[in-house]
Amino acid sequence: MLKQAYNNLLSTFQFSQEGGPFKRQQQSQQEREREMTIRVHEKAQKTIRDIPNSAKGYLELGRLYRQDKKLLKALNVYKQGLQVVSAVDPQYTQLQKEKNQVSATLTQRSRGFHQFLPYDVLIQIFSSLDFRDMLRCTGVCQQWCNFMMEWPEFWQKMSREMPQVNRSTLDPLLRRQAQEFRLEGPLDQGLVHDMLLFLSYSDNHFMEKLCFSKLDLTDTEADLLAEAIRSTSALSPSGNYLDPPKKKEIIIPNVEYTSLTYLKLSFHYIQSYTRPHGTPIANGRLGGILHQCPNLVHLFMDSGGTINHKHLITQVIKQCHNLETLVVAPRAELPTILNGRVDTNEFDDDTTMSTNNHSSNVGAPSSSRSVPLSIRNNINSKKKPLGIRRLVLSGKNLKLDDNLMVSIYKKYYKSLELIYLHYDGRHICTSSFYRLAYHGAPRLRDIYLSTESDANWNSDKHPPVSKALAALFTACPALEIIDIDNCYGEVSTYYNERSRGTFLIVNNEVLKEISNNCPQLRKMRFKGARSHTREGLIQFASTDWKYLTDLEMNIEWQHVLEVVNKLTVLKNLDIRDDTSLNHQSTFPENHRETANRILEERGGRLNITRT
Repeated sequence: MLKQAYNNLLSTFQFSQEGGPFKRQQQSQQEREREMTIRVHEKAQKTIRDIPNSAKGYLELGRLYRQDKKLLKALNVYKQGLQVVSAVDPQYTQLQKEKNQVSATLTQRSRGFHQFLPYDVLIQIFSSLDFRDMLRCTGVCQQWCNFMMEWPEFWQKMSREMPQVNRSTLDPLLRRQAQEFRLEGPLDQGLVHDMLLFLSYSDNHFMEKLCFSKLDLTDTEADLLAEAIRSTSALSPSGNYLDPPKKKEIIIPNVEYTSLTYLKLSFHYIQSYTRPHGTPIANGRLGGILHQCPNLVHLFMDSGGTINHKHLITQVIKQCHNLETLVVAPRAELPTILNGRVDTNEFDDDTTMSTNNHSSNVGAPSSSRSVPLSIRNNINSKKKPLGIRRLVLSGKNLKLDDNLMVSIYKKYYKSLELIYLHYDGRHICTSSFYRLAYHGAPRLRDIYLSTESDANWNSDKHPPVSKALAALFTACPALEIIDIDNCYGEVSTYYNERSRGTFLIVNNEVLKEISNNCPQLRKMRFKGARSHTREGLIQFASTDWKYLTDLEMNIEWQHVLEVVNKLTVLKNLDIRDDTSLNHQSTFPENHRETANRILEERGGRLNITRT
């Protein structure tokens, strides 16, 4: 019915009328042309996927839509291209020109809407539509939208179909004044359904951001949400379904999310579920979803569940060529230790849109904005992404291995700026450290390593961790922060036999390589038992450190004052007082007072952690 109404109305505005029925002898030619069109369409889509920052693919696809008289689709393609193509691109001006031509044509066709058909005829046509089709009509053009909003029957049907939504909420959405929409729970189930119904069937391609969080979704509402997220530039769904442990994929088949730059997948509300025989679910499908997001920049995935994280990470590396942030962690959240080191506004920026832009919000207030998102995307696109800058891999179910880590380091060693790895299994990927050392990590500024393992893997296949760490630090000249957690003593007599030779060992060799190769170091933290000697510690402290202001490690009391005197820029020193170990001598009182006074004069302090 909707298609028939479109044809009846749009045919009035066509500049050239369609001819009569095609002759039989023309059918084969028409089929060949159709096949050619399909090939051209696929080629243009492939160009956009492979080179998203080039105007070439957008021009090809837009011209194809113009040739087929699909001007709205052509306009959307041109707009999408202008958001990601740099202004220095040789074809940027042509892309802008063709977008303006299509926009002008559509504007001209929509003029004089009421003059072409009598009012009674329009009423008869629109009255035959159901409410969802009416919503679609509001997005055809501004004239259609104005007609609907001035038509009483439209609002009467809305009150019946969406009883919990008022006109003031929908008005800015229908008039395209809102560029952001938020639906934040907990909310009444009927209101959630009504708002998702509206977003699913109205024209929301002009939206720059849709945000959904803390919602209880039924399967029906999940389907509506899938329809609503076709053209979002940021997506952060977090919600539980009313009938766990069912899982529903919020995705639309055969649709590419070329505008999607930020994706966060958290499954912490959903109970664990496996198919018969205990096989993980949705690995292939989820990998296919990621394949549909060629312009993804920031990806956060939950490390829980039964999905094969290694497989998905491999797919991401292959398909998402613009990726800069890869986080696989519990609840898809950054570890708390990274607070302050990572600007989360870069992922989902709620403070950078013009204050002239409107926001429609249900359930929570919206932040003010300063720069339009479309402008920000265009500016950012001028700087060609180097690859993954932030790599965070952590979680109980995350099984890291050397092959995966080697493939990551081999491809992204030039771009890596932050590495956070948490090992909870019986194997730490020491061989991959040698691979990163081989390539070098010229931009790496932060490295965080932690483990829960206490197994000994000193073998040819899994080289000793101390040697691997020493090799790693030879190739990181820009390091500013080193944080290693649970580094137990290599020859410690203070732990039982099972704990000897544990992972993340920081001995004299590791300290020496840090001293020789990391001149930018500002903060170093080693949490765990001591495996260095006095000689190694003093050699480290004797280095001419220009920026090392924060140090936390296990130091014997009698060496504290000497370390403070040698590290002339040190401000904060944290040392551990392990009451479980009887080997620690008494802290000389004069040493403690003197060291604390020196650090306070530098603007810091001496802190003793009781464990």
